[in-house]
Amino acid sequence: MISTDRRVYTSIRTRLANCAFEPGAQIVIKELAAELRVSPIPVREALIRLAEEDVVDIVPGRGVYARRLCQSECLMDYELIFVLMKAVYGKVIQKAGLYQDELTRFAMGSEDLPSDQAEAGTDVIEEFYVSLLSIAGNQRYAKAIKGALLRTHLVRKIDLQMRLDASTVVSRIRTTARMLAEGCYRSAKDQLELEHGEAVNALPDAYRELVLRLHSKFSMPEPARSIPA
Repeated sequence: MISTDRRVYTSIRTRLANCAFEPGAQIVIKELAAELRVSPIPVREALIRLAEEDVVDIVPGRGVYARRLCQSECLMDYELIFVLMKAVYGKVIQKAGLYQDELTRFAMGSEDLPSDQAEAGTDVIEEFYVSLLSIAGNQRYAKAIKGALLRTHLVRKIDLQMRLDASTVVSRIRTTARMLAEGCYRSAKDQLELEHGEAVNALPDAYRELVLRLHSKFSMPEPARSIPA
């Protein structure tokens, strides 16, 4: 059975990943606790944990705020994921013999996706990276990458909707898993570089679309001209 603390953390994390809170808006602990039907304590603890992941800002004496949008910070998160995952790939190769079953599960898994293919594709990418982080066993890398994945979840989902068929993304994940299982580090690294380059080039359009959607949802100011990648 999932603990209350875990359930509350997961619920708030999912809401933040999908921009359920207006960027920059205050998150009122008592109101959120009432909505989740729990005491304020697990909500407060979850927000402290999420602040450590840099997805909310805690301002002493003022409260907790959803992070504001920033394209340049999205780009930095993309770069962070890319650089650290290259290192993770190397560590996974060293341990591939011990984790053949897990890598094979990704390499041979079904590519059938539910109706929301972009959400499914984004989830598969995140699940794959988290599994590799578990194999690599580096907690510092895991914390940094999981935070970056959370902060960029929605813009990456929009990127998939605009640019790629999600089944193509899943197919790439399967291919990378096979490369790692077979010890082909260079091939896996080259595939990661290709996907990273495509995502960086597509970021301005995906980010602008994200801001437009949030403008419609929260009546935010119209987006400014995209920052060059």
